[in-house]
Amino acid sequence: MHKILLISSKFLLLFAFIGISTKCTVSNPDNIENPLFVNGTQLDYDVATSWNSVLNNLERYTANYKSPIAARSMAYINLAAYESIVQGMSDRYNSIASNYLGLTLPTIDAEKSYMWPIVMNSCYKYCVQKFYPTAPVNQQAEVTATYNRLLLKYSESASQEIIIRSTEFGRQMGEFFYNWSKEDAVGDKAYLNINNPSYTPPSGLGNWQ
Repeated sequence: MHKILLISSKFLLLFAFIGISTKCTVSNPDNIENPLFVNGTQLDYDVATSWNSVLNNLERYTANYKSPIAARSMAYINLAAYESIVQGMSDRYNSIASNYLGLTLPTIDAEKSYMWPIVMNSCYKYCVQKFYPTAPVNQQAEVTATYNRLLLKYSESASQEIIIRSTEFGRQMGEFFYNWSKEDAVGDKAYLNINNPSYTPPSGLGNWQ
C-alpha cells in the first residue's frame, strides 16, 4: 500500500476532467505539417462518470473486494485514466505520475492525432478487467457494454487510423499502470487472501470470540 499513500494527496486531481463538458470533434486528422490534437480539455464527462459507475457496481458485487481492496483498485484505475489523457491537455494540467512519482510513462506520437475519449475508454477497459478478474458475469457484461457504447459514440468523429492509434495508446497506459501496481506486493491480488487462515483468535475471559 506504500505507493497509494503517495497518490492520496493528489487523488482529487484525477477527477478534474469530469466537470469538462464541451464537445469533442475531429477534422483534418493527421496533418503532419500542422498536427491536429483534439485537446483533452474538450472531453465531456461521459467516459469518466460511466466507468466510475461501473466501478461502483464492481465493488458492490465482486466477492472479496472490501473497502481497502476496492479503494486501491479505484485509485490505480483512475490514476491510469487521468494519465492516459493528460498529454492531450498539458497546457492546463500536469502529470501526477511523472512529476510526483518519478515514473517514465508511455508517450504519444507528437505528429499524430488522438481521440482522447477513445484513449481513456480503452485505458479504463484494460485496467478494470485486470483489477477485477473475478467479477461476476453481469458485471463483466457491463464492462463490455460500457466500452462498446463509448467506443461507438466517439468513433463517429474519428478516422479508423485515429481510432486504432487511440485505442492502442489507452491500452498501453493501462498496461503500464497495472504492471506498476504489481510492485506493491502487499496489495497485489489481495482479494485472493482477505483472511489469514493460520490466525487463531485469543481465548479467555474478556476476549472477543
